[in-house]
Amino acid sequence: MKDFSQKVKRLLKKYGNQKIMGLRIGRRPINPLIEKAFNIISGGQWDKLKKQYYYDKLFHLFLIITLDDGTIISFEKNDTVTMTENDARCSMKDVECMEFEYPVGSLTLNQLVKDPLERIGQYDYFVYDGFKSNCQMFIRSVLQTFNLYSSKVNNFVYQDIKKIIEKLPWYVAWGSKKATDISAKFKSIKGGKNKDLSDISLFVIKMFDDIDSELI
Repeated sequence: MKDFSQKVKRLLKKYGNQKIMGLRIGRRPINPLIEKAFNIISGGQWDKLKKQYYYDKLFHLFLIITLDDGTIISFEKNDTVTMTENDARCSMKDVECMEFEYPVGSLTLNQLVKDPLERIGQYDYFVYDGFKSNCQMFIRSVLQTFNLYSSKVNNFVYQDIKKIIEKLPWYVAWGSKKATDISAKFKSIKGGKNKDLSDISLFVIKMFDDIDSELI
């Protein structure tokens, strides 16, 4: 899906002209089911390579935005680009949120969301690939658009897993892309709702089916 979901369009219509009074970057460990799937299809190489390159945890990244009326909105890239009103993840115990220097009131929500799309193009903005166009690359692109990406931010956001990817079997990255493509299509049908455990299981099963058919 190379367009904003109806949910994002609705939130931009409601809040898009409001100025941004604060920005935080949040991170949480990626879903353990996803890590388990990667480890299974890589024959255990995923966990071994993480330990070899000193990655205890891999993180999902997102922005937490405070608007001038006090509303808190998150902005992130999962299998689709999404926003959530009244996001309270920064209060959760497994989530870290970092304040960083931001010129208060210099941007509207519309600018933050839409200007990066103009800069990087539809494909890199909307299409998710866990190894090539993921959440941390998305956050980096958004912040770089406004010269807000500093070395401090990079240390919090960026995990270089190129060496891990290079040593994984080819079908792990392929399977990951297949799974997120299926998820994105599912969300577009279901109206952008968050996937639950049964949805993730469906994507992993489908991923295995596609890998089997590719190898036959």
